[in-house]
Amino acid sequence: MSPSRNLTRLILLLLTCFVFVSLAGWGNLIRPVIGKAGGNFNDQKSQKALPLKGQEVVRDESYAPFLVKCPREKKFVREATDLCDGESNYIKKRTEKTQSSFENYLKRFEIPGLNSTDFLQKSIKPVIIGLAISGGGYRSMLTSGGFISALDDRTINSTESGHLGGLLQSSSYIAGVSGGSWLVTSLALYDYLPVTKIRDKSLWKTNEPLLEGIPNFDVSRTAVPISEDDKKKKNLQQLNHDKEIKELAKRGISQLKSWYEIKKTDEFEIENEQNELNSDSENFKKINNGKAEDIGETQLSIIDLIKISLGNVKENNKNINETSTLVTPNKNKGGMKDILKYYSDIHLDVRPKRTEGFQISFTDYWGRAISKRIFPLFNKEKGITISDIRRIKSFKSFDQPFPLLVANSQSPNTEFTSLNSQIFEFSPFEFGSWDSFLKAFVDIKYLGSNFFNGDPINKAQNGKDYICVEGFDNAGFITGTSSSLFNNVLIYIWQVAASTKKETYNAIKKILTNFGLNIDKIDDTQKVVHSDYALFSPNPFYGFKRSENPKEDIYNSTNLFLADGGEDGQNIPFQPLLQNKRKLDIIFAIDSTSDYDNWPNGTSINFSFQRYWSQYSPYSYKTIIPPLKTSNNKKSFHKTVFPSVPFTKDIVEKNYNRRPIFFGCDLDKDYTSIEEVEETSLSRKEEKDLWLPPLIIYYSNSEQSYKSNTSTFKLTYNDNEVFKMIENGYNIATFKNSTLDTSFAQCVSCAILKREFDRRLRVYEEKNFEIPQFCQNCYKKYCWSNKTNT
Repeated sequence: MSPSRNLTRLILLLLTCFVFVSLAGWGNLIRPVIGKAGGNFNDQKSQKALPLKGQEVVRDESYAPFLVKCPREKKFVREATDLCDGESNYIKKRTEKTQSSFENYLKRFEIPGLNSTDFLQKSIKPVIIGLAISGGGYRSMLTSGGFISALDDRTINSTESGHLGGLLQSSSYIAGVSGGSWLVTSLALYDYLPVTKIRDKSLWKTNEPLLEGIPNFDVSRTAVPISEDDKKKKNLQQLNHDKEIKELAKRGISQLKSWYEIKKTDEFEIENEQNELNSDSENFKKINNGKAEDIGETQLSIIDLIKISLGNVKENNKNINETSTLVTPNKNKGGMKDILKYYSDIHLDVRPKRTEGFQISFTDYWGRAISKRIFPLFNKEKGITISDIRRIKSFKSFDQPFPLLVANSQSPNTEFTSLNSQIFEFSPFEFGSWDSFLKAFVDIKYLGSNFFNGDPINKAQNGKDYICVEGFDNAGFITGTSSSLFNNVLIYIWQVAASTKKETYNAIKKILTNFGLNIDKIDDTQKVVHSDYALFSPNPFYGFKRSENPKEDIYNSTNLFLADGGEDGQNIPFQPLLQNKRKLDIIFAIDSTSDYDNWPNGTSINFSFQRYWSQYSPYSYKTIIPPLKTSNNKKSFHKTVFPSVPFTKDIVEKNYNRRPIFFGCDLDKDYTSIEEVEETSLSRKEEKDLWLPPLIIYYSNSEQSYKSNTSTFKLTYNDNEVFKMIENGYNIATFKNSTLDTSFAQCVSCAILKREFDRRLRVYEEKNFEIPQFCQNCYKKYCWSNKTNT
């Protein structure tokens, strides 16, 4: 039985849920309206003076960005030579709190042979801890939520012997990508409530479908582009993916049969919903002075689409396997009408952004869907933004780790890998990239403004002031940009659609084409050539001139396309935490990637290693590693900032994906040398500023107390599942509360102090210092070395 026939009902629901977009015409959605808040981004001379009317908008109640007067004498775009003032000040104030918390943590786990209080007082540099939360949909959000609760001293029993409570309060940074970004954003917006309180108060609506009407189903991540150096890993990953697709086709998704049955009594309600959407389309034509592109065949009614799809299903009902358990349909008592209303509401939420003249993309809708489930308390405040985090009490009092979200930049129809992907980051203060292709940041509060070479170009009617835009950095939109769950659902449906009946295929093709998705552009390996990207228009870096690489494409494009931060295979957000200006000592990385049977096998961390190790990577980073004071070899070397890691085969065979493991313990053996540095003596200031790359504690999602390898596309979790997933994440972090190794919590302390130990041995003139024997034993137990392979 073909996958297309088994999945026709799933295709049907996607079409009916999103046909309202095609009713308005996708071409119109991306055409800016001149003179509104958005507007065409032409040359500077063609910009018209704009009325300053956006200030009348109640910002939190509308999704649309709005106009404001640009602050005078403000630098909106800067070169990335250091941290911005906002982040620098935040980390300075945050450090005062983290060091006190870390000192208290060390007192709970006294390391034999080390007076922690005296040791920290003599340290020149404070210990900087970062947390890296991988992608993986709800699986990652809940598992990582449990991980965070284990580090939170507000969690009951987290400060007992063998637990890790207090490390969250000791952390300076937290970075998230894809599903991990859902956790990072929701924690920040929820004033950093403990995860257990968010769970108990049901502030994550996981019991309601993330995408209304879409059933839970199980499909691996689509094959990720990979470098030539790692084809063996690709073959294994692709084999697993193909096997899962075939199994899906074999078993079918027959449980959709009864649930997607369209009753005659529903047709009147559906037609009413359709009339409202058609009416909205007519209103949109009026907004655009009656101009609307001819969308021809795409103006099929919802009823027509239902009849076409149901007709195909009816032909094959006898062949459906009634015992399939692969898919669990979402139970929605209201039926199709409520489902249509859900998506209609999202459409109405997003519409003001379009009518204000801003180009929109599919991610705008996806972002609203995320907002309704991940931070539903802000449903009425549709305009809540990432920059609004600055106003939240716990952020203003420096009680949050500094949040960072990750996305990739990519031009449509261009292939990219972990070696050449262009990585962007979002923070409450800025948006931009440290990579050499850009190496610049813009104040995130003013995203959506028309800038040329970093300066605003739209003048107000008074002729003196310039017009800027606020509200573009919508929290849902930015979080949606970092996550690709919905794109993967579309891609899978896209692949299935290629073999449907011609009539159905043409209808699907037309509608998906209006979303910017082209079914015909699929190569022989079933890879999607043109995926969906979040559209950031106008591009804030348009015309920006830097001393380095002034001819980069990003400076010459009026649009900026961003994709999921894990699409290049780097599904753990290491990049923001590896910047030398942030001076991290250690990264706690929790990997909930779906590599094999929804478990991680280290593929993601291998992708990151390739990026920073490979001589072919245009964006590799380096740092100086001085020799040991006791060494006869007095040469210093520029080395990579990311440590060597074991191959996925070794990670699985040696069970490194079932227990914590430390990477980068040995600065000489674990980091690749790039070039020798001339021997020089460092001044005291240079010693203080010298940054050694962070050690990484790598945790894999694993079954400690619950089978947590749920599908990325499991879109609902009941209360018991949420509890068990969070509990398992807690046990992953603590190595089952140190019951699997009674010294584990103390060994974590040794890992955190490792870089300070290294500074004492390599940089500072501290005589007779030795690493405590207890910590040396911990390193032998948990450190993986590129040379010794322990």
